[in-house]
Amino acid sequence: MNADFTACSQACLVDGLSSFGKNTVMNTTIETPMVPPQALADLEYALHLLSTGQRDTEFEKRVALKSDEIRREIFAKHGVLNVAVDLIREGRDEE
Repeated sequence: MNADFTACSQACLVDGLSSFGKNTVMNTTIETPMVPPQALADLEYALHLLSTGQRDTEFEKRVALKSDEIRREIFAKHGVLNVAVDLIREGRDEE
């Protein structure tokens, strides 16, 4: 065995594992996904349409209706959010 590999194999172990391989000490599974599966499927389909130059008017209508619904929910819960204006002003002030 290469001396550099042997030195690294003793010093480079992850999370105190006794051998190289899958890290079973740290759980990397996500119990509750942050983005709903249907939203990810819609995003993938939208990217497919965009990359192929195709249109799906029914899909576009459904996404527009859902977007409006989400916008109304956010407005009802938080009111007007002018975060873009604040970020632009901050950017100008930094110069």
